Amino acid sequence: MRIYPLALVALFLLMAGCASGTHRLTAATYAGHTNPVFITKATLPSESFEPIADLELSKGWYGSTDNTQQALADRARELGADAVLSMKSWHAPSAWSWASPYASGKAVRLRGDPKQILNGVGGDWR
Repeated sequence: MRIYPLALVALFLLMAGCASGTHRLTAATYAGHTNPVFITKATLPSESFEPIADLELSKGWYGSTDNTQQALADRARELGADAVLSMKSWHAPSAWSWASPYASGKAVRLRGDPKQILNGVGGDWR
């Protein structure tokens, strides 16, 4: 049986599932955690958070942007972030679909009590 290189690459891409991009914004590192992460389209005053990383995720196949928002929360949690600000979600063509879900946002560590800082800010805990 002979496997063609293009077929092998296609299989690898199909199995990849979720593509991701992380652009670190600080040299500081934080331990990951299991706490919920707040996801919001809003931004906050710069003195209320420390930026950790800009995130962009893609499912790579058809699906809901809800899946990519959960993936943003999971990645932010791995980086030790408390919240993802300026979250955007959309559908765009990818290698294997006409409308793959994407999401992006800024993973941040809040400076102070999250309940007080996030009071009145619309979003979801994930």
